[in-house]
Amino acid sequence: MRSISVKNRKTGIYTLLITVTLLLHIFNNLQLNESIKFFHLGAGLSLFYALFFLRRRIGKIGKIALAFVTTSFFSCILSPYEQSLSVWIKLCIIIGATLFVITIPIRRLVIGVNIIIPIALIALVKEYFGGVYYRYQGFYEDPNYMCTTLLVLFFYLQLLWEMYRIKIVRIGVLFEMLVLLFLVSTSISRTGLVCFSVMAIGFFWDNFLKNKSLAIIGALSIACLTIYFAPKLVEQALENYTMRETENSDTLGHASDLRKEISMRGVNFVLTHPVYCILGMGEGTTSHAYSVPGFHVRTHHGDHNTITCCFAEQGLAGFLLMMMLYYNIYKRIRGKRGPRLKKIKLISTVSLFIFIIFSMSINQMVYLPFWFMIFTLSNIAQNEDSAYSLLR
Repeated sequence: MRSISVKNRKTGIYTLLITVTLLLHIFNNLQLNESIKFFHLGAGLSLFYALFFLRRRIGKIGKIALAFVTTSFFSCILSPYEQSLSVWIKLCIIIGATLFVITIPIRRLVIGVNIIIPIALIALVKEYFGGVYYRYQGFYEDPNYMCTTLLVLFFYLQLLWEMYRIKIVRIGVLFEMLVLLFLVSTSISRTGLVCFSVMAIGFFWDNFLKNKSLAIIGALSIACLTIYFAPKLVEQALENYTMRETENSDTLGHASDLRKEISMRGVNFVLTHPVYCILGMGEGTTSHAYSVPGFHVRTHHGDHNTITCCFAEQGLAGFLLMMMLYYNIYKRIRGKRGPRLKKIKLISTVSLFIFIIFSMSINQMVYLPFWFMIFTLSNIAQNEDSAYSLLR
């Protein structure tokens, strides 16, 4: 009993550290200097604590992640970009800090994250109404990064919904989901809106069919929010579209063409320079094209695609490891048996594909919420008791 109590205390401390780190990342603009932000401190402390105090049973999925980090190191050693190794250190801290999410009870993690969600939503809504925005991006430098965080919170709200059948809890969860929808809408992120909608439809479809009162509450809430916010959002959307066309040349068609060009430029360069094919150009190189002789680009933006960036910066070795990580998570999620797990499997599978799709819209290689989500899905996929513990 004492060993169990000690183990629970240790996992509880790690849960506290990593959820506080996620909260700090929501306030992404808080930084100590140009290269170190406050959430890096939380991530470093989480990693340090996990290495010394947690039992490190990370399984096959964790080993693939460690192999990915190791491969990335050799990519950075051979990289023409001088700061590549420093970017790799950030990658190690972020992956290392979130990796141990695999080892702790998922139920405790769900409760921890849902404690910080109200704080995050209040801060984001307050920030929105406190200023005027071209596209709302919260405390981030890009609306798509904010949307990634919002989708992580949305996933954890879905898990909380499955954990508790108490009506007051579910009404609160539903309200928070509507706030998330509002924030995603203000970002004018096309990919974010599509991904959020797919996750919501998949999650609520059977609930609305079974629970008429819930369907009525949801419909009335959406109707009220639409009546109140739609005129302002439509006006803002039209202004943003005009601004994109006149100032940024970022209309729907042009934006798609530009993103394709940005996403593929690193891949095309690697394919025409076989020396980089196996290990790639090193972390962060595609965002600093001037470091590579002959790698000329017409825009300062980094690759807008995690998948293609992985191939360009970590080469074929890193790309295959990333695909193995996705495949093993999917395989293990789908392999779980039991009628009560049907909903958990659906939520997890849809979310995995949504995050893979979203990762093709923005480079999330050193983005903490992305890895936090990947290892949460790994927890549900890898640990036999995780999915069942959500239903107790």
